Amino acid sequence: MDETMDSPAISALVKNGYRWKNVSIWFPENSWGASKLTLATKFPLLERLDLYHVKFPMDTNIDAPKLFFLSLCSSRTTLSNENNLREIEINDYRGSMTHYDCLSMFRRCLALEKATIYMLYESHCHRDSDRSMVTPTALRHLRIRSGFKNLQLILDNMTAPALKRLELLTEHNFGAVSLHNLLPFIKRSKCALVSLLLDGHYSGFDALLNCLERQPHLEQLSVVDPCLNGELMNHLVKPSLGHTSHFYICPKLTMLAFTPGHVQNPTQIKSLVEVISSRNQNTTGGLRTIVVRQMNMAKATELDMGKELRETPEMAEYMKKGLKVETSWPCN
Repeated sequence: MDETMDSPAISALVKNGYRWKNVSIWFPENSWGASKLTLATKFPLLERLDLYHVKFPMDTNIDAPKLFFLSLCSSRTTLSNENNLREIEINDYRGSMTHYDCLSMFRRCLALEKATIYMLYESHCHRDSDRSMVTPTALRHLRIRSGFKNLQLILDNMTAPALKRLELLTEHNFGAVSLHNLLPFIKRSKCALVSLLLDGHYSGFDALLNCLERQPHLEQLSVVDPCLNGELMNHLVKPSLGHTSHFYICPKLTMLAFTPGHVQNPTQIKSLVEVISSRNQNTTGGLRTIVVRQMNMAKATELDMGKELRETPEMAEYMKKGLKVETSWPCN
């Protein structure tokens, strides 16, 4: 069920709650503040509930024993069967959610496997009634887009031992985010990541390197921060001094995505070719995909580093063997 709804439609939805398996509720922007809606009923067959586009207060108290996916714009939703929830998306447009709400959600939803959280505003200084460490033991995929303070407070109070995919996206206007808050989370969780995405403005390369040294199973690495990528390329080629393996950090890496510097030069191409060559000498394994994430669409014709890389003579052999070199622009 996917249509524009008003209050009578909500009433009809509740009245026929026994019928629905997939529900999506959408309100136009001009309906903001029209009324405070309450959705409270039983949905015995409901599996997916999408309240993502409801951008005004909506209290929900849902009895849906089969619900495994929930998408919403705030944390003001109560489920009678939270233990069954497998995936949740929260897009907090209006700053109604704090990091404490986020941690509380992880405490309640014990079977949660994937969480996507977008918190536009930084948390206010509230006290958490439960100060214990949050340990979502089933969580495998965590994606957080927020500012430094929220990110720090969530990671500082969470342990995720089953985590496989971690995506941290920070707003550039919030300033640099220190990666030293990421390292204790990785150490404490002892998780075996296969994919790591860092998108934003970061500081603390030594902490990032320490994290990567602890992730020998990492297959996909995306660092969308030109300030980090210069040093990163050097360490992806040379063995890390603190690593016991004879190979490089992240020996199972198959996909590398990065953002080039604002001023491109031949040294960047040379460093990347060296990384690819050092990891693709064997007939098995090695890098299979390189993604160059360009930052400036206006200068696309003169800053396409992906195109330059594909045209580099040393790359011809690797591309014949299946290596893909892609360029991603801001609109992608």
